[in-house]
Amino acid sequence: MQLKGDRRLEAFRRMLRIRRFEEEGRRLFNGGQIPGWFHTTVG
Repeated sequence: MQLKGDRRLEAFRRMLRIRRFEEEGRRLFNGGQIPGWFHTTVG
């Protein structure tokens, strides 16, 4: 699948938003602020 123009930019923005959310979740989990189990898709 190839995205062009605005759709490509929107897909990138969405991926970046997800990445930032997961990184913040991992930081909070590692700091003991989120109980239980936390899994990210960050490889």
